[in-house]
Amino acid sequence: MLRAQTLVTLKEYQSALFDVTRLMELNPDSEVYQNLEARLRTQLVYIYILSVLLSLIDSVGSLDLDLKSVSCFSWSRKVPCSNS
Repeated sequence: MLRAQTLVTLKEYQSALFDVTRLMELNPDSEVYQNLEARLRTQLVYIYILSVLLSLIDSVGSLDLDLKSVSCFSWSRKVPCSNS
């Protein structure tokens, strides 16, 4: 569900960036449009990174891992813990 929402948000930001870019063509000296474009580009990067992370999580979640065969580690004691 979160991945679908992220993709919708990504498309909305892309659409908004397209609109702001068009407005900047009409008024290239506008500080408001320049700031808005910068903010939209930043948000697009964050959303893109989030969508990549969600894809990776989906990929890892679909792997068939046998967790009992993976050794565990006790960070507080800094020694391997038992797999019982």
